[in-house]
Amino acid sequence: MADIFINASEARKQSRNSVIVLNEVRALEANVLTQIESGNLDVTVATGTTITSGLTYYQAYNNITSNTTLTDQISTVKKYFTDKGYSVNISTNAGTGNTLQWKIKW
Repeated sequence: MADIFINASEARKQSRNSVIVLNEVRALEANVLTQIESGNLDVTVATGTTITSGLTYYQAYNNITSNTTLTDQISTVKKYFTDKGYSVNISTNAGTGNTLQWKIKW
């Protein structure tokens, strides 16, 4: 009977919008690789991705609104890089005041 219903971990995995997470990760990876090739040890990505362009992500991350789907996407992307040994900081983009930016260090 234990196999009739999916567990919470599998339910969460299936509910994630994997295309958004994949595209965010790939965009950040491209920025990291560009900075590595330039000899730098960090990168700030403030525009050009779904998470950095969305007011709704900013609001969810800063608990202005409640959207566990968006905060889960942010956490999943962050965990992807931290699991690889990168330091990841998410903050407010000072240029807009209402979107997020990624700071990734290696």
